[in-house]
This record gives sequence, C-alpha cells and structure tokens, in this order.
Amino acid sequence: MKRIAYAFFAVTICCCFFATTGHAQLAKANKMFRELNYRGAADLYETVLSKKTVPEALFNVAECYRKMGNYRNAEHWYAQAILHPEATPEMFFYLGMAQLSNGNPQAAKPNFEQYLAGIPEAIRGPKLIAACNDTVRKELMNAGALYQVGPVDALNTKFDDFGATFYGKGILFCSEQDTGTVAKYRSAWTGRPFVDLFYAKARLIDEDKKEFKYGTIEKYHDRLNTRLHDGPICMTADKRKMYITRNAINKNKASYSRNGLINLQIMETERTSSGWSKLKAININNPEYSIAHPAMNKYGDKMYFASDIPGGFGGFDLYVSYLENNDWSHPINLGPEINTEGDEVFPFVTEDGELYFSSDGHVGLGGFDIYTTKVRKGVWDEVTNLGNPINSSKDEITFVMDSTKLFGYFASNREGGKGFTDIYSFTKLTVEAEVLVFDRTTGRGIKGVTMTSECFPKSEFETDIEGKVYIQLPLDRNCKFIASSAQYGETEVDVSTKGYVIGSNLFIQVPYNEPKFEFSVNGTVKDLVTGEPITDGQVTLLSSCSSENQTAVVDGDGKYAFDLENNCCYVVKVVKDGYFTTTSNFCTKGLNESKVFETEGNINMEKFLTLDDIEELGLDTTSIYRVENIYYGYDRSDVDRELSTDLDRLLTVMEENPDFAIEIRSHTDARGNAEYNETLSTRRAKSIADYLIENGVEEDRVSYKGFGETKLVNGCSDGVPCTDDEHRMNRRTEFKVKKRRSSSEGGKL
Repeated sequence: MKRIAYAFFAVTICCCFFATTGHAQLAKANKMFRELNYRGAADLYETVLSKKTVPEALFNVAECYRKMGNYRNAEHWYAQAILHPEATPEMFFYLGMAQLSNGNPQAAKPNFEQYLAGIPEAIRGPKLIAACNDTVRKELMNAGALYQVGPVDALNTKFDDFGATFYGKGILFCSEQDTGTVAKYRSAWTGRPFVDLFYAKARLIDEDKKEFKYGTIEKYHDRLNTRLHDGPICMTADKRKMYITRNAINKNKASYSRNGLINLQIMETERTSSGWSKLKAININNPEYSIAHPAMNKYGDKMYFASDIPGGFGGFDLYVSYLENNDWSHPINLGPEINTEGDEVFPFVTEDGELYFSSDGHVGLGGFDIYTTKVRKGVWDEVTNLGNPINSSKDEITFVMDSTKLFGYFASNREGGKGFTDIYSFTKLTVEAEVLVFDRTTGRGIKGVTMTSECFPKSEFETDIEGKVYIQLPLDRNCKFIASSAQYGETEVDVSTKGYVIGSNLFIQVPYNEPKFEFSVNGTVKDLVTGEPITDGQVTLLSSCSSENQTAVVDGDGKYAFDLENNCCYVVKVVKDGYFTTTSNFCTKGLNESKVFETEGNINMEKFLTLDDIEELGLDTTSIYRVENIYYGYDRSDVDRELSTDLDRLLTVMEENPDFAIEIRSHTDARGNAEYNETLSTRRAKSIADYLIENGVEEDRVSYKGFGETKLVNGCSDGVPCTDDEHRMNRRTEFKVKKRRSSSEGGKL
C-alpha cells in the first residue's frame, strides 16, 4: 500500500520493457532506484547481494520492498540491514513497521525502542511502541461490533482498486485495470498501468443491511483520464464541481520537478450543459511538491488535502485552504494534533465537520490506519483510531461515508482480497449516544468523569468540560455504564439499545449528588529562631465563604485546630505580643477528597524588638528591630525628619555599637501596584541609610533593601478587605543587625 501512498505522489514513466546498458548491475540498480523503478531495482539488488554483501544494495533493496508495499520481503531485508555496522535508526523503525504490518507487534517493539534510543526526540517513537502494547491492540480489535465490513467483489480486480466516491446513482472509483488503451504506459514504481477513473451504477437491494447490486464497470469520461495517474476525486455538495488528483501535466506533456519527479496536483472542472469543462489547475499547485487528495466541506469553500510541502511535520501532512475571491488561500498545516513525522493522507470530511484520514504515524494496528477527529471549541480532538474491522495490520485508505454516516467505502490491501488493493464497504451498526454527567445540586456538567462499559469500542471515555461524552453503542444490547470520579465517586447506569434502528440517537443523563468531604486545619505555632512552641497567641480563621471569623487561643503546646467547609479559601492569622503577625493561606476549592491541612497550619513567627529593648537587652544578630515613629510624605520616599523622632535614637544605637553593621528594611502595604511598591520601599530604605551616613556612620556599616508588599504581617493581600489600621501594620521600617563588614546584600552607598 505504500506504493499508493507514495507512488501516487511522484512518478516516473517507463514502457513495458527495460533497456540494458553496459554498466555494472549495481550501477543499473542505483539508476532504477533514483528513477523510482523499485520493482526493477529490487531484482538487480538481489542479484548483487547473492554474490556479495554490498551495504548500498542491502539498504536499498529493503527500501524498494517497503516502497512497493511488499512487507514480507521488506522485513526480511531490513532484518539483515540492521545487523550491518552502518545501519541507521530509521532502519530499525522501518523493520518495526514491516513487522507490525506482518502481524508481529512483539517483534516490532524492541526495534521501535532501538529507533527511539537513536533519535530520542522522535515524537512517533512512543506512539509506535504503544501500538505494540497488548492492551492497546486488544482495545483496537474490540471495535468490531460497531461495523459490518465486506469486500465489494463486483468492483475489485487483480490490480489496485480504491478511492470510491458517491456520484449520481452509483460510484466513481480509481483502478489500475487495463482496458487496452493505455497499455503502453506503465508505472516504473509498480510495473502496472497507471490509475484511471471508472464508474459503476449501484442499486440498493436491502435497505436495512445497506446491500447494493453493482452494474457494469465503465471507463469514466475520457477528458478526465490521461496516460498518467488520475484520481482520486472529490465533489462539492451540489455535484457541480469536481476536484481531481493527477500527475502534473502541461500541454499534454509531463511536468517534471527539479529532482526529476512528476509530482501530483489538484485539477478543477465544472459541470456544464455539455458535460465536464476542461480541467484547470488550482492556484496552489507547485511542480516542486505534491498537492493531492482533496476533500471539500459542505459549503465548498474549504478544501483539505495532503502535501509534502517543505517545512511540515513529516513526509506528507494534511493542510487546509479557503476559497477567497475564486482562489484558494495559502495552505495551512493542520498541526501536530493531526500530523506526525510519518504520513497523513486521503482526508475526508463529513457534512458536520468530522475529519477522517489515513496515517502511519499514530497508534495503530500496522501500516496506514484510518483515524477521525473533530474541532471542538477551536481545537482538534485527540485523534481516534476506527479500530478493527475497518483497520487491520495492513493499510487502509480512501475512507468515505454517505450523508447518514452509516454506510461507506474504504480500500485495503489486507489478506483475502482479489488484487493488490481492494474496495470494501462498511455499515455502521450503532446507536449514537450523548451522555451528560452532571451535579444534581448545581446542574453543572462534571468534567473528567471516566465512563466504562463492556459495550464500548474502547476501554474508557472521559467527559469533556461540559460534562459530555459522545459514544457509539452497538445495536440490540443491554449495557451497564460505570461512571467513576475521584470527586464524586462511582455510579452505575443501565442502558438498552434493543428496539433501536441503525443511526438512532440516545440522550443519557448521569446525575451525581454533591460530594461531602471533611476538611480541617491544625498546626503548631513556633518561634522562627528557637523552634520553641509559642503559647497564648490568638489564632483567627478568615473564610471567603463567610463574614464571620473563628478565633481560638494557642494551647500550652502551641497547637490549634479548626474545621473547614468545602469550596472555600482561608487565611489563618496568628497574633502574639512581641512577634510580627503571621498568616497562612490555603483553599478547599476543587479538592476531590477529604483533607487535613497540617503543613499549611504550622506557623513560624518572627520576633521583633524595638529601640527600647536594645537598652535592656543589647543588640543581637537573631532579631528584627522595628523602628517606630518613622514618617514619609504621601507617596514619597523622603523622611519627615521633624516627625520621625526615632531616627536620632537609631543613630545613637549605631554610635554606641561600632562593631555592628545593619540592613535597613522598608515595607509597604498591598494596595497599589506591586512593582511600584517595591521601588517605593527601596527608596524609603535608602533615605534612612542616607540620614545615618550623613551623620557620621561609616558607609560600609549600612545597607538597605525594599521588600514592597512581599512580607505582609497579616492577611491583607490584594483582594482581601482590611481596615486602614490593618494596612498600616504592613507599612513599617525595620533593621536587622549583622557583624561589621565591608560589603552588603542590599544597596551599598
């Protein structure tokens, strides 16, 4: 299938025979390899390797079989290639991919791990390792109850058949089947005819089972088919415009890129009274890279497509363009939620905006799998693998569905088909369920509730921000849902889909009672320096949920305790004479289990002294000294020296203790801008330091620092209602004593 994903992006042309030259076999093989003639190159490389191990031949023959989608041979040769000293991490990756496609995930896992060890930044490495996990694979295989899948034998041939599209009373599809008109031209990549468009009528013979009888296959419209690849196609909702993927041709001649490839482009045609108009290239095509696989939204003004535009996430990414003034806008990459370091191809979009695409870079069963996602609130959902039987260990591409979203087609090269790639139909045997999990008291949806059931196609789903989850349930089943939430606990809901028809909608409500948790705070109040318990301090509990405060007195061991309410924020404030008032903040909001706040309750209080205490106790380096009676002009940093009577007392302390240096500390309250408050407090601390130095204190004995509102002595932070007196407690000047030194931590004068 890689030959479809890659060969239909860039091709070279060959006739039904190869010309021989006098060059050595390796040189001939390398030339074929460069020309994308992988079939011919592989034969020659094997001939070379039968005589001697040549690294270039060994590495390239494995690549040839990978490109052709021959995973058995690719695994064989990559297994030998990784043993060579010149093997690259990518060779381990491709060996693992071949082993996944061959149904051997346990053998693939260590090779993906080796790849990730060689390229640790590879995003797809962990995804592919996860794809080898037994639990993940079991989950992907359990989607089978949702789909009925079968090959469309009336359309399939021994060649590649894919790209089915609903049209008129039948389907258009792509096929390599040779009608004799283009036998001269074959793909060097595959050695088979190029792809053309074909049409077959489809008559519904069983409404309930969505069974069709298909008419004679006919070549569709010569104007739309060329001697190179043509298709797949998409149409606008009114079927008036068609967009077709084809190799770049200019005036009936192949248009080559600088590296000698014929890349893909998207062509546009419009239905007229005389049939389809002449094809014209859309404006975003570029001969240096491929623009391919268009998919239209229902309004015809948004086109999704695959491209290997330089600068993407991987080989081929998905893009979107918007129709503006009859031209398509510059392509926009759909981003890393969808695109990987691998390849994303063949997009399809439903009328309600669901995006389906094929990828070999997400967690899957092997090769290309089909995934789906949708934009919710401006963001792509996490991609979902459709699982088995839509997906297999082989490659699945070109997914489409009708307007009911219950029936459609895809293509696969899985075992048991007629040819290389076959068209399969599917019928979705599901009921669409919207589940709402909500709080019975508030009526609000609950996010993050896990839903599990034996009826689910995967192990679990999780509710979104609105408390909703969308689940497809199998028909004719009794299902037990288990809703589990760490906050609300577990509850069960019985649901039955018996009696419903395909595509029915169910709305399921799962109410929860408001959870009841127990919260409390307890702690110990200690002296910051000595670590000894502080007794007789008054503790106040302030709550965001109540204007009434709780108070308690610290006991003889320095302990206290309070009970708390759910969904509230609290401030614990401790007041004790001779200590700075100290606070602790915490909340019970958003907690989903009972809790005792012990760490938050432990409070270390910092003792302060005044200038009066120095006369009795002397100076020490363990205390903070508060300088009372310091006044500044409003919003100013200069000290009012007439009113600030303790300035001279501080000067006296410095003169009487010449062996000590001090750090002046200034603080503000929390009102106003925090950055401005820090600047203001720094200037105020400097004013006091200036005063001391001006009056004879040595410069190296005085440093200063402004703390702004960062060290509040109570709970009066931003948004907390406080009185002027409470704010005033935070506007203070202090100093800390240090041994005499020649430098300082704060500002130096």
